[in-house]
This record gives sequence, structure tokens and C-alpha cells, in this order.
Amino acid sequence: MSVRRLDADVRAIHGTLSFPTATTVWSCEPARNWVEALPVGNGRTGVMCRAGLGRTRLQLNDATGWSGSAASPAAARPELADGEGPEILAAARAALDSGDHRGAEQVLRRLQGQHSQAFLPFADIELSVRPAADGQPAATTARRERTSVPKAAVQTPTIGAIDRSRQAGRGSGPHEQAVAGDPDGAALVRWLDVHAGVAGHVEAVGEHEVRHETWAGYPSGVVVHEIAVRGPGNSTAGTRHAAVDVEVATTSVLRGEARTGPSRLTHRLRLPSDVVPDHEEATEHVVYDEGSRHGLLIVDVLLDHAPAPLEAPTHGGPGARVSVPAGSTLSLILATGTTSPPGGGSGSVADLEAALTDLLTGAAARGTAALRAEHVADHAELMDRCTLTLPPGRDATLPTADRLRAQEAGGSDPELAALVFGFGRHLLISASRPGGPPANLQGIWNENLPAPWSSNYTVNINAEMAYWPAEITGLPECHEPLLDQLARTAAGPGGEAARDLYGAAGWVIHHNSDPWGYALPAAGDAAWASWPMGGVWLSRHVADHLAHLTGAAATETARELWPVVAGAVDFALSWIRPAGPAGTADTAPATSPENHFLHDGEAVAVAPTTRMDVELLTALADTGRRVGRAAGADLTTTERLTELVALLPPAATGPDGELLEWDRYRPEAEPEHRHLSHLAGLYPLGLWDTETRPDLARAAARTLERRGPESTGWSLAWRLGLWARLRDAGRAEEQLLRAMRVAADDGPHRGGLYPNLFSAHPPFQVDGNHGLVAGMAETLLDPRDGVLRLLPAPPPGWRGGEVRGLRAPRGIAVDLVWDDGALSLVRLRGGAGPVTVRTPSAERAVLLAPGRDTVLDGDLAAVGTG
Repeated sequence: MSVRRLDADVRAIHGTLSFPTATTVWSCEPARNWVEALPVGNGRTGVMCRAGLGRTRLQLNDATGWSGSAASPAAARPELADGEGPEILAAARAALDSGDHRGAEQVLRRLQGQHSQAFLPFADIELSVRPAADGQPAATTARRERTSVPKAAVQTPTIGAIDRSRQAGRGSGPHEQAVAGDPDGAALVRWLDVHAGVAGHVEAVGEHEVRHETWAGYPSGVVVHEIAVRGPGNSTAGTRHAAVDVEVATTSVLRGEARTGPSRLTHRLRLPSDVVPDHEEATEHVVYDEGSRHGLLIVDVLLDHAPAPLEAPTHGGPGARVSVPAGSTLSLILATGTTSPPGGGSGSVADLEAALTDLLTGAAARGTAALRAEHVADHAELMDRCTLTLPPGRDATLPTADRLRAQEAGGSDPELAALVFGFGRHLLISASRPGGPPANLQGIWNENLPAPWSSNYTVNINAEMAYWPAEITGLPECHEPLLDQLARTAAGPGGEAARDLYGAAGWVIHHNSDPWGYALPAAGDAAWASWPMGGVWLSRHVADHLAHLTGAAATETARELWPVVAGAVDFALSWIRPAGPAGTADTAPATSPENHFLHDGEAVAVAPTTRMDVELLTALADTGRRVGRAAGADLTTTERLTELVALLPPAATGPDGELLEWDRYRPEAEPEHRHLSHLAGLYPLGLWDTETRPDLARAAARTLERRGPESTGWSLAWRLGLWARLRDAGRAEEQLLRAMRVAADDGPHRGGLYPNLFSAHPPFQVDGNHGLVAGMAETLLDPRDGVLRLLPAPPPGWRGGEVRGLRAPRGIAVDLVWDDGALSLVRLRGGAGPVTVRTPSAERAVLLAPGRDTVLDGDLAAVGTG
């Protein structure tokens, strides 16, 4: 298959807009709701670009904009006397030993804290663009320069040349899109270029075409929204007349105060000191008190690169108005921040305002053209590290939401999967960058107060899944915020929780957390609350990150993060109970995340051991060995853990051939439960597979069959990876297509994609998007234990394609090309030393040489080096 190279810019073709269908999410309808808006971000500020006819809302989040403070974890602790926690744990274990599962759960409630804190909506920028009211001369700025319009803007067509009636089906050419119109002749088209990380829309305003672009630059630390106006000018004797009036205002659901100054809008916010989750009963869900932190949004307004003269809005109210002549560009450069942010920082609003002002002053001095070029270069470099190219189907030229519907109706459009792959990586790049907090349940985007599930870190699957694609698709720096968060939690609240609740060494985290390091069991059902394995699972990310590093970087990282792993090992040694029947151990009290079994006809959650506990602890022992050796650490405790894990119950199958979820056969209360916790050893942990344990692989397949076809978006993504690891390409493709159907909020457990490609639980959870990226990568490359398994489970509908830049451990990049379902070319870049390359039909030992590429054909015969 010849792989098309598509221009990354939006181009004008015969009066229509042309998009690269593999890298553009687009629509010719207004964004009527939040899941139609288009996301950009820089790891600090997230923006949802919600464009309508004549109106645009930039909905902003700040990654440090959480309720609470560094004091919140301590304030949430249960009231326990000294030494009472270990006594409660002993009582729960005694209840379990006597067969009283419900009694054990009741006892464990005494160890529950309150709740983690919530990720907050921050502020909105409301924009309206109307024809100039009076045609009077536009106010002049301090200096007059020719506007530097980005290349993509120069190429945008004149709206008047676009067919204003919505065309059913395709445009007039292979990549040409007709723009929808309304009865009054207004037209709008919106797009997100995931390769460049730039969102935009173009609309007709009177006689003029108005083009908007939004990007969030990581190098600059600012967000830019530009409005370029084109159309007939109206100048007399050098006087420039207004073409459009732009009104801009800031709003927020948080308490605060908006101010308008010369060429600047400022919105000072108070952040709640506590937010109770929306699923809990409370007299007041959003609490402000003397512990409230502050947030700040500053927006500098420029007209043709000079400070814009702001006037009062036409109809009064907050905000400002700017008259913009044809041929001019209005630029909003904005920055956000909070006082006393997670990870440390000043508690002074004055310090925060000074820091943001310096940031904005420096950005404005450079000019928006330079800021845009810098941002696109930074974002595109990360995107280009790993690309998936698949052939477009006959519906590829439809707007994205129509494309989803056409595929769900039975159309073949492999390239849509490549777009979803790129979109998911764009989300991770936008939400998680060094120096900021990790991506939360919704990445870095949230409009609700309270947010669904507080938009926190749910560490019994979702936080882990959000980072599954980081290493294999070449985004290791995007992994760093999670690793930094682990180090802070282990050294602080996690260690305190282990000691106070259980009298244990090391550190612990339960199913919910936040940037403040909340580590307690949250109030509620033991099925989710009484699960102390969060730190055990998250520590695996240290090993995964380390495996892709070499040389001094690997040694330094191992030494830096060894306390995280060592602390998890210490906790595991304290937690495992080696006093069961002769020669056995257990992990009582144990739960399988969020699931229940039936005991005497009653749904209960707590058991002596679960399969997931055993898999996670087995993986932790392996992690301890790998990281400890790299760090040059003493492995005595890790060796003790290995010995203890060997005493835990082995895997077993049930009466229907399924893998048992608990220590023995226990009837399932929810046979089609969304969590697949007892299969974590297969994927993502890779402790066993079809080659090493075919018996367990058969049991895993039967388990997946019994779970049924329907589930949440993130669970469908997990199933994609599991079927790929089981080498069942057809079933992997079934999960992928189900996860890519049109989302419908007609039930809590029906996954799919919203019009902007956000993955639906429902509601939106970013881990569903990231899990799809990782799952698609798994169908193409499984690089474990020194073996590169190529095309282990490619979806049958992907008859031909190319992937570049999948990452294997030891710094190896893998490029693959396949035609008619068969591998045709392999290129290995980077790495050094021996590696085994394997396909379903061939195997070859390869010696990689530093600085040289190794090229193989489809039969793994050497073609050459580069």
C-alpha cells in the first residue's frame, strides 16, 4: 500500500475548505453542547473551543484549579485513637476468618475517610462578533502594523463562495467540504488539527469572513485566540472603518470578581475549600471558607499586535468591545494560575499576578506568529514520533460525527481509527506535560461543579489506563507528571495513611486520589473504598518508564523513583498475611475493584484474597527487582516479597471455564460487570499470555465472553487490549468498532465516541480515549521480555497500513508496513544489542547497532541497514 502524505494545513480548493481527513476533527454545525466543543491544552490550561454562529465560548480549566489545599488529606482522615487503625484491621480479618463478609465490611467503614477533592471549572471567555454597528472609523492603536496572519488563515476561502446549503454526502472533491448555512445565510465550519494542536472556525459576519484560531502553547505557557477579519474594506483618506465589533467578557461559576482595564481583562477567583462529590448527599456540595485558595485569569487584548483600545459593550454589562477593521487581527493572549498550587508555590495573589503578567508581557513581545510557530513545532514533534496511517473509506470526507454514524451503519473507514489514534495522543500531549499535575478523569477539561466523580484520579483502573499509551507511542515526558505525583504521595499522605490506618510500613493509596495526595479509603461501599492496592499498581508505571530509558538517564531515574517502589514493597510485606492454612498466605481484607459476589444470597465485596491482588503483587515483585537493580539498591525486601507472593492462592477456573475473580468460586452478583480486574495479569501487566499459560488464556477468553458485549468506553478499550493480547484479531476489532460507535447517554454503561471524539463512559472520561490508543498499538506490536511480536492481532479491516514510531524497551523504535493483511516491511531504529523479532509465521534474532537502522522484509529477511 502506498501511504498518502497529507498536508497538515487547512487549504482552499475551489472555494471550499479542505481538510486532511486523517488528522482533522471537523464539523459544519455549531457546538451546541460541551461534547461538541474542540479541546486544546498545554498541560497547565485546558480550553474547550465552543463555536457557534456569531458567538464563541472558550471554556477554561487550570490544571492546578482543584478544590481544597495541601491540608485537605489530613482534614479528611477518620477520627481514630492512637493505634486504633490496626485494631480495626484485625477485627475485619477476624470477621472474614469466621465467614462474616458483611460484618467485615461494616468494621472497615470505621477506617474510611471523607472524599478526595474535585477538579474545578475555572472560567469562560465569552466572545460575540457582529457587523460594526455604525461604520464609524475604528479606534487607532498605539502603533499600526500589517497583520501577520498564519498560513492556514491566508488560505481560507471566502465564505461567500461556499455553497450555503448543507450537502448530503460528500463535497465536490475527495477532500472538499461544503459548509452548512442557516436560512439567514450565515455559515460556519469548525475544526481541530490534532497534528498541530490548533482549533479553529470560520464564519460569515455580514459581508466579512471571520476566522478564529485557538492554541495553547507549552513552551510559552499561554493560550492564544486570534480573530482575523477579511472582506471589503471601507477606508477614506487613510481612515480605517470598523468591519466587525467583537465583544469579550469573562465569566465563572466560581466566586470572584471580573475587572476591565486598558487592553486587559482580569478575573480573580476564589476556589472552594471543599467540594463534595455529586453522588453523595450533602447540605452544601461546594464550600468556601478561610481555607479557600485563589485563582487568576488574565487576558491581554491586542489589535494588530498593539494594545487594543477597549470600549464599553454595546448593551452594557461586563466585559469590553473592540472594533476591528477588515484586514486586521484581534488577538487574545491569556494565562491562568492559582495560589499555593499542588506541588508547592506562592500563596500570594500579588505574586501570582506578577508572574502571569511577566509571562504575558514576554509572549506579546514575541508576537502571535512566533508563538504559533513555536507551539506547532512543539506539538507536531510529539505527534510525529508515532503515526498510524490507514486507508480512507468512502465516507472519509464526511464531517467527523457523520463519519462515526456511517461506520456504525456498516461503512468501512479504517482511516477513522487512525484519526482516533492521533486524537487520543493529542489529548495526552495537551493534558499532561512536565511541571504540571497528571491528567485526571477528564484530562484537563471539565465544565461541571461538581464534576462527575469529582474528575479526580481513580486509581483502580482509570489513572493507569490514561498513561498506557505514554511509552509505547513515544510520549515519555507526558508520563512524568504521574511519576512526580507518585513520589509526592508516597513521601507524604500515602505513608501517613499506611501507618495510621494499618500500622503498615511504606505507603498506600486507595481507589481515589487528587493532586494533594489523598490516599484514604473514600466513604462508601467497600467494593470501591476498601482496596489498598493503588500504590502497588501505580508503581508498575515506574518500571514501564524505566524500561524505555538507557544509560545514565536510566540510572538517574531509577534512583530518583526507587523510594516509590521500595515503599510499595514495604507496604505489601506489611499487608500480606502469611498465617493462613499451612503453606498459604492471603491479602485479607481484599476486594476486586467495584465488584461484588453473592454470599448467602447477599451481594458483598470483601474476601480473603482476589486474583487481582495476586497479579498486582506478583508484578510489584518484578518491578522491585528491575528498578532496584537499576538503582543499585539492596533487594532484600524485594526477595522477601517474592517468597511471600509464591504463597498466595494460584489462579483457578470456575465451572464455566472462566478465570476466578476471588480466592475460590463465588457466584457473581453482576456477571457482566465493567471491571476486568482479574485479567490485569494478562493485559496490561503481561505476566502471562497465550504462549506461557495457554490454560489461563483460555480462561481469560471465556471470562470476556461471559462479561457480554456491552460496557463503558474505557472497559471496551481494555477489552480491545485484552483480545489483542489473546491474539484474537477479529474480537479485538469488534471491541474497537463498538468503542468507536456514536455515544448515546441512554445508559450508564454504553461506551462510544461523542461528536468531538471524546470517549463516553458515559459521561466523558479521557482514559477511554487513551485506552483505545494503547489497544490499537497492542494489535500492531507487543514488545515484552526482549521479543518484538509484530502484527500480533491486526484488525481484519485494516488490510493495509503503516505505523511509524511504536516504542519498545531499550529505546527501540519500530516502523511497520503491511499490505493485504501481510507484513511487508520492518524498520528498527535506535537501541543496541540483541533482540528477537517474531511474527505469527517467522522469528529472527537481530543484533542492533547504535546509530544504524535495521530493515527487514515481511519474512524477516534482512533488507539492509541505514
